[in-house]
Amino acid sequence: MREKDLNVRVVSNDEIHMSMRGLQALIKPIREKLEHFAQENGFDKQQIYEIKLAVNEALANIIKHAYKGDDVGDIEVSLETNGLGDLEIAIQDFAEKVDMAQLVSRDLDKAEDHGLGLYLINSLMDEVEYDLSQEKGTRLILKKKLNQ
Repeated sequence: MREKDLNVRVVSNDEIHMSMRGLQALIKPIREKLEHFAQENGFDKQQIYEIKLAVNEALANIIKHAYKGDDVGDIEVSLETNGLGDLEIAIQDFAEKVDMAQLVSRDLDKAEDHGLGLYLINSLMDEVEYDLSQEKGTRLILKKKLNQ
């Protein structure tokens, strides 16, 4: 991993922006930054585990499906909390726009040893949105409410 492959910009205790090359090896450092950020913002261990797993799946899906392999494109990840402490994670790729008709979560009873990424993301996060308004790429927005 080259230093330029991952760039982290801390805006405040409530906001971090990261940009990364589409490399599988960079998913772990992103998870680690996410874990620290979520801890600092009051999320419990179970919530942090769920958030990390969902983000891991989203990044892996982008690298595998949108970019069709390692080191093909860039990904931007933003972490931000609102006034209530709820977490919003925005993940932006710059590949061809996702075909929403292709984004179908598999039936858990019919899933093999792969293909559970969308199911996990949708199950683990409180809200999942896809923003296709950019000229290129897809912006995935994941939200998790802070347990009080």
